[in-house]
Order: sequence, then structure tokens, then C-alpha cells
Amino acid sequence: STLELSLAARHPGQTAGVSVGTAGAQSRAWRAGDPLRNSTQIQVSRDARLASGNSLSTRLSYTHETRLDAASLSADVWRLGAQHGRALETGSIVFDVQVTQASSASALVDRREIRALAAYAHGETVFGVLPTLRAQMTQRDYAEVSGLFGTTRDDFEYSVGLELAVPSLNAMGFMPTVTLTARRNSSSIAAYETETLGLRFGYRSSF
Repeated sequence: STLELSLAARHPGQTAGVSVGTAGAQSRAWRAGDPLRNSTQIQVSRDARLASGNSLSTRLSYTHETRLDAASLSADVWRLGAQHGRALETGSIVFDVQVTQASSASALVDRREIRALAAYAHGETVFGVLPTLRAQMTQRDYAEVSGLFGTTRDDFEYSVGLELAVPSLNAMGFMPTVTLTARRNSSSIAAYETETLGLRFGYRSSF
């Protein structure tokens, strides 16, 4: 379980259609009733509304994560990302790229990462549901070295997901969702190769 306190503010920029945001969050997580980690995050972002239904945003965040179960797994994480959105006649499409640098005393956590995501949200219901399709690819280079010949751990993960929202069951501005996700992680170290299939139920804002 996780308890999080967050604050956010957004300010209009000097150029029309541009805004600058700042946000901070403090959280604590537990596992089986025992404290697991404390996390502090600070983020700044810039959003711009462009012509023809386009939008462009950039963000920079820093997270300090303290592991309470194993101090060596604590990390300082920097993330730099950019997102481009476009409104279409049938819905909207989003492209997102993020670069991550995690510094840690543990080779299991210390890594460089780049992630690319594309999502398409259909604007009208299909058989009573609003579908959203997502595809994501992530490349991670870890500090960990394993094996007789000193193999460096390099992971490549890709996933696809389909979310179905049910607007007819909207309550107080939120509608139920069902998300099916398939994920595969290939690695230079065989022990980290995985394939997962997930099903999640939740709610999302309808405004």
C-alpha cells in the first residue's frame, strides 16, 4: 500500500497558449505491513497549445527514493521527457519519449533507460465502450554484470495494451475501465527474460 501527498501549480507563460507547471510529491509505501520506501519527487513542466489541434509538452523531474528494507537499493532518479499530442477527426493520438538516469549503490537499480510510447484514443463509443490502444518500447542498460564472461545486463521491453472505458456507467465524472496488457522483456542475462499478461480494473476521469 502507498500513501502520497502531492501539490501542483500551473502558471501562464509569456506566450499565448503556453503554461509552466511545478509539482512535488512525498510518499511512503508499505509491504505486508512493514515500511518499504520513502520517496520525494519534484517536477517542472512546460505545455504549449499549437495550431491545428496539436500540443507539445516537456518535463523534468527528480526523485529521491529511500529504501527502508534495504538501504543499498536507494536511488536518485532523473527523468527528462517530451510529449506530442494531436487531435484527429476520429479521436486523438499521443507520442511520448522519456530518458531516465537512476544512480544507486546497487547494480540491480543503477541504470540508464529510454522509453518510447504511442497511444491512440478513439473519440466515439464502439459497442458501448471507448477504446484506447497503447504500445511502448523501453531500453534499459544496467550496471549489473553477471556470468563467467562478465556479461553486462541490457534489457529490451515492449508491451501493448488495450483499455476499454464504459461511459454509460459514468458516476460523478468517473467511468470504469478494463485494461488488458501483454508485456515481454528480453535480456542479455536469461534470468531476467519474462513474459506477462495482465488484466486490470479501474476508473478514469470522463472530463
